[in-house]
Amino acid sequence: MGTSKSGKTSIKRVVFDKMSPHESVFNEPTTQIDSLQVDNLGYAKLTVTEFPSNFIEEKGTSVDISYFQTCGLIIYVFDSLDTTNQPYDYFKDNVLPLLLKHPDISLAVFTHKTDSTNINPSELSKQKGEIQTRFKDILSKCSFDINVN
Repeated sequence: MGTSKSGKTSIKRVVFDKMSPHESVFNEPTTQIDSLQVDNLGYAKLTVTEFPSNFIEEKGTSVDISYFQTCGLIIYVFDSLDTTNQPYDYFKDNVLPLLLKHPDISLAVFTHKTDSTNINPSELSKQKGEIQTRFKDILSKCSFDINVN
């Protein structure tokens, strides 16, 4: 899950479809829920489900909502180049309610596009710390016991 242009489709296609990262910039925006069965890992089978950025559980169909009944992990893709409040607002409005409703689901926040910037390592470390602090603040208000790395 994540905002539009955060890189959800690119990550999925690079990791599972062997797409070149340079080709992934031409991906079309995701407009509907898209699932991919991954069973070539040898030791595990999993389903990767990508939700469009406009997905809201309360407005989803029963089929859409059923994805969360068996979900073990939500990966929230955070675009490190987005300096607006939009990714945090999306997280608070869409992901946090899912976590509160389904407390057995784990959360991972993936900070994406950190390698596409030309900032020095100390600035990147500072940026990562700010992102971690913002997410910790959001989650602490909901009494989540969370470790943000």
